[in-house]
Amino acid sequence: MSAPAGHGAPVPEGHDVTASDVHDVIVVGGGPAGSTTGAFLARAGRRVLLFEREPFPRFHVGESLLPATLPILERMGALATVAERGFQVKYGATFHDQESDFQRTFY
Repeated sequence: MSAPAGHGAPVPEGHDVTASDVHDVIVVGGGPAGSTTGAFLARAGRRVLLFEREPFPRFHVGESLLPATLPILERMGALATVAERGFQVKYGATFHDQESDFQRTFY
């Protein structure tokens, strides 16, 4: 489902998007990055069509937040709600690729 800007409801399930449907932006992927990007573009007045193949809500690991995500959540108006849910705030995390031995730490 998708929510074009200026419309309060998603495109109905089963609606065929045709060439006559006009969109400024098509976002592929409705995970955190895609849905956030789509929401910000819609707020800016763009007509957004978002495609996601997975049904939502779905189980997905995401029990903690890195500090860099907090300003984004605040801009979205979601920080207070997220804080109420009690997610653990991490003060950093290191991601390590075992194949290349590459690692990077984020704060």
